[in-house]
Amino acid sequence: MHKTTCPLDCFDGCSIIVGDDKVLKGDKEHPITKGFLCHHLNHYHTFERIQNPTFNGQIIPLKDALDILVNKLETSDTSKTLFFKGSGNLGIMQSVTKLFFAKRGSILASGSLCDEAGDAGIVEGRGANLSLSPLHVNQSEVVILWGRNPSVTNSHMLPSLKGKTLIVIDPITIDLAHNAALHVKIKPRSDIYFAMLLSRVAYMEQMEDNDFIEKRCTNFKYFIDFVNGIPMRTLMEKCGTSLNDVGKLLLDTVF
Repeated sequence: MHKTTCPLDCFDGCSIIVGDDKVLKGDKEHPITKGFLCHHLNHYHTFERIQNPTFNGQIIPLKDALDILVNKLETSDTSKTLFFKGSGNLGIMQSVTKLFFAKRGSILASGSLCDEAGDAGIVEGRGANLSLSPLHVNQSEVVILWGRNPSVTNSHMLPSLKGKTLIVIDPITIDLAHNAALHVKIKPRSDIYFAMLLSRVAYMEQMEDNDFIEKRCTNFKYFIDFVNGIPMRTLMEKCGTSLNDVGKLLLDTVF
């Protein structure tokens, strides 16, 4: 029997036990997955896999692909080579390619575009990017699912959502929206406008936490002046919502 971890790039981080029969089973001692594997992992061997390399859209033998790769590496200026990839699972072996390009003197990107760009924005606005453990969901009374569908991407969170006041902010009516206390159906790609609308109404209603702002925020006056400089009607039109939606979220559902 061996223990390992799921290589897929999702939030669950399944802990796996592999028996002598090569059957995958969940680790009952894992605090989040508790012995259960998600649908994707349970059917891992049934999904179609990329089995052949391609070059310029054509399938080629693996030896040819390796020859092309070696030639590219040998003829490229290492100081002008950027190593850029998503992380997926954070196991040690995932760092082998990074180590390889570091040894060659290539330029290493800090993480992936999605994660690092988001991290830079959060650090700039809040001073630190602090990630909460999934176990904090168990201690919450209100859970907001903003553009995220745990039924597909984080199935092990579903038991933690039972008995919570659930708010869904999503252009799509996901399955959890049917039983949510509130579903705000914003327009696609309008998240920033809805966030500014929420900020503006919260400030108007004097709902801000001044102690938190003083200790954790920078340039708050600039931010609130920027938000107040955009007409509320414009923000509502941009995100396709109404003040009624904002009032339900801020005043009725959360507090």
